[in-house]
Amino acid sequence: MNHSPSVNTFTLSDTALKAGETATVTLVFSEAVASFSSATDITVANGTLAKMSSANNVNWTGTFTPTANTEE
Repeated sequence: MNHSPSVNTFTLSDTALKAGETATVTLVFSEAVASFSSATDITVANGTLAKMSSANNVNWTGTFTPTANTEE
């Protein structure tokens, strides 16, 4: 039976960012993913997410920068 990897956890190191701050985004998949691209596979609202990286293709991290003058 074929199955697709799923995201086990999605965390943001700070959920109450102030102007000029950033947060680390961490994704942990259920298994290694070979063709994950944060630029293509993730839609970001109210900010930008730097290209995510991984040493093992399971745990991925990137930096989220909120858009200036946004409250959400």
